[in-house]
Amino acid sequence: MPMTITINDPTSEAAVLSGVGLREKTVSTTPTAVMGHGANGLFAYPGLERSVSNALVLPTGGLVDMLPSRVADTDQPYYGILTGQTAGSGSERNAPCDDSPQAGLTKLCMHAFKWGRFSRDTRVIDIRTLGRRRDRGDFLDFDVMGDPLGTSRNQTDPTVPGGVSLNEVMRDSVAKTIRELAVEWKRAFSPLIWSGNPSANMPGGGYKEPYGLDYLIDDGYVDAETNIACPAADSLVRSAGSLAIESNGDFYLQEITAISRQMVFNAEHMGLDPATWVICMPWSMFYSLTAIWACAYYTTGCATVFSTSQQEIVNATDTVKLRDDMRKRKYLLMDGVEWPVITDQTLTETTLPGSSLRATIYWVPLRVTGNRPVTFLEYFNYDALNAAIAGARAFGTAPMPYTTNGGRYLWVPKTPTNGCIQTGVETDWRIILETPQIAAKLENVKWTPRIHERDWETNGSFYVNGGRTTRTDASFYPPHT
Repeated sequence: MPMTITINDPTSEAAVLSGVGLREKTVSTTPTAVMGHGANGLFAYPGLERSVSNALVLPTGGLVDMLPSRVADTDQPYYGILTGQTAGSGSERNAPCDDSPQAGLTKLCMHAFKWGRFSRDTRVIDIRTLGRRRDRGDFLDFDVMGDPLGTSRNQTDPTVPGGVSLNEVMRDSVAKTIRELAVEWKRAFSPLIWSGNPSANMPGGGYKEPYGLDYLIDDGYVDAETNIACPAADSLVRSAGSLAIESNGDFYLQEITAISRQMVFNAEHMGLDPATWVICMPWSMFYSLTAIWACAYYTTGCATVFSTSQQEIVNATDTVKLRDDMRKRKYLLMDGVEWPVITDQTLTETTLPGSSLRATIYWVPLRVTGNRPVTFLEYFNYDALNAAIAGARAFGTAPMPYTTNGGRYLWVPKTPTNGCIQTGVETDWRIILETPQIAAKLENVKWTPRIHERDWETNGSFYVNGGRTTRTDASFYPPHT
C-alpha cells in the first residue's frame, strides 16, 4: 500500500511506537469486506427468521483470560533468581585467635524477557455500501442466541469500537466487520500464551512473539549474561511416557501428586509460601483424569496392605460424589488439598492412532508470599508520556490514531481511498514468569475421549463450520430490450 507519511527519525515523539516509526498508510482501492445487508448481503435473504443461534466455538476461559496484566516500558528487562551460595572456604581454627572459615558467596542467575508484537487489520469497507437494504424483505431485527466472546472479559481481547454484540453484527455491516476482527484476534492471540517463541519473529519486527509458558516452564535455564547453566532455576519436567490415563489410574495419581508435592516443598523451603498454582490441561483430558481419580485416590497404596483375605471396602457413593464434585468445581484432590484446574483449549494436542490424544499438563504458579503475582502479562502503554499518541499529535497525523483498554491497544485508521476505509489494532506484550523453579509440566500424557469436543481452530482435526460468506444477488430483466 502507498504511504502518505513516513517518519524515519527514531528519536522523534512520533516514532515512539514500540520502537518503530509511526506510519500512516492509505487504504486499498479494492473493498474486501462482505456487507451484512444490501445487495449480496449475508443476512439479506428474504424470509430469514428473526431468531438466529450461534454455533461458532472460540477459545474462551483459558489461562490467558485470567492472568493479571501490568504496564511496562522497558525493552530488555532482566529478572534475577538467587540460585544458591558457594561453599565456605578455609580450615577450622586451631587457636582462639586464628582465622575462622569464611562464608561462601551468593549466586544470582538472570533471565530476560522479550516483547511480542501482535496486530490485525479489518477488511476494507466501501462506505457507499453502508446503510443499504436489499429490499423490503431485508430485515434488521435479528435476535441471536449465544455469544462465545460474551464469556471472555479479559483485557487480552481489545475493546473494539462500537462493541461486538452479535445482535449488532446482524444489523450493522460495520459491526460485522469489527466483530470479524475480534474473532480473528481471539483465535490467533490466545494460543501464544503457551506456544510463543521469538524464533517465529518476522525479520522486520512487524510481528514478534514473546516467550510462551511452554518455553518458560522448562529445564536448561542459563544466565542471560554469561550463558552459565542455572539448574536451581529449572522447572520440574517429567514425562508420562504416553501411558493411557484410562488404564493407569494409580500411575497418574501418584505422578501428579508427587509433582504437586515438589512444588509445595520448593515454595516452603525457598521462602515463597504461601504459594498458589493452577494446573492447566485440555478439556477432555480433565474428564478422563477425573473418571479414574477418585477410585485411585481411595485405593492407591492399599495393595501392599490388604489381600484377598483382608479386603478393603470402598464406598461407591463417596467415590462418585468426589468425581462429580471435582468436575463441577474444576479441581484435583491431592493430600487433602483441592488443586484448581483450568481447562485450556489452546494447549497443543497431538492426535494419535485409535482416536487417542497426547498433550502436556502444566503447573503454573500464580502468587507467592505476600500475595505477590509471579506469572502475569506486561504491555506497553501507547498513552504514556512521549509515546505513540503524543507523537501522532505532535505531527498532526490524520486520521488520528487512538487507544483502548487504558493505552494497551493502538488503533491506527488508514487514510481513506475514494470512500474505502480500514483500521488496524496492535499491541506490544510479553509473559513474565518470575519463579520457574516452582513451575512444572508433565509431558506425553495420553487419553482417549469417547467423543472429542469441537475445535475452535480452523485447521484443527475437530473443527466444523459450513454455510456461506455472502449471498447471490437476485437477477432482474432490464426495463426493455
